[in-house]
Amino acid sequence: SNSSNSNGSSGSDDSNKEEETEIIDKVEAVGIERSKIAARGADLCAFVLDASRGWERADETVWREALDVAKNVIFVANKMDDITENASLIEEMKSDPSGKMKPFLTNQLRVPEYVLDKCNLNNVVFLSAKEGFGIEDLESKVSNAFESGLSSV
Repeated sequence: SNSSNSNGSSGSDDSNKEEETEIIDKVEAVGIERSKIAARGADLCAFVLDASRGWERADETVWREALDVAKNVIFVANKMDDITENASLIEEMKSDPSGKMKPFLTNQLRVPEYVLDKCNLNNVVFLSAKEGFGIEDLESKVSNAFESGLSSV
């Protein structure tokens, strides 16, 4: 009789996990749908990548579903403090977008080339919200985008 109780409870545990996964999937789908709607109407979108993890399947999903329809995108690599403490590396990449920045983004962070083509390397921001670096760069890119009428973004 004990074994049937444990079997019964493990079966309900499994169905609870399946139900949880189903709920998470539905919530995620709603979030993606809202992102799509917001991106379609937005003049400018910021795509924030967790640089400590690099490009993942979830990033792909958000990009394809929402940001593919965005008119203008600023690509933000956040948590750069987890990747490097070498601030001059970031300056070097910014001064040589195609020679240093693009290889870093594609090789180190695994960002697909078609994402970079859509963003334009001049609209990539490296930052650490925790350490506070790169915030001014992001603010300046956003204000430049609006001052230029978003045509060059």
